[in-house]
Amino acid sequence: MYSAAHKGEGLFALDSLNGNCWTTAVSYSSRAAADFACFQEARVWAVAREEAEHGMKLKQWSASISPCVAGPKGGPSAGVAVCARSHYGMRESMIEELKGDGIGCRLNLKLIGGSHAWWLSLREPLFP
Repeated sequence: MYSAAHKGEGLFALDSLNGNCWTTAVSYSSRAAADFACFQEARVWAVAREEAEHGMKLKQWSASISPCVAGPKGGPSAGVAVCARSHYGMRESMIEELKGDGIGCRLNLKLIGGSHAWWLSLREPLFP
């Protein structure tokens, strides 16, 4: 998570984290050595999405956030984010509703040969 050993080998690192809130994701990304990160349970409301993405840009990350939804008691639930270090950049980022109860997002990165990272957060279990 915090090791930069992959850089000495010429590799990329993608971290994933379920931190249960955006504050945890921001704190983690400030310390992480990864090149890319996927965050589950980001819990960012649609009205705060642009500000949260801009805040990551100030920390040298490009971010695309899928807004959360209201949980059973009205609090924030779900939401995912895909992030890349700013020097890689995002060629295209897309948050899309999938058929059924899931929210999916795709991050296409500016890398030679092209790379894709997918992150999926389901509102309901696949196998109840």
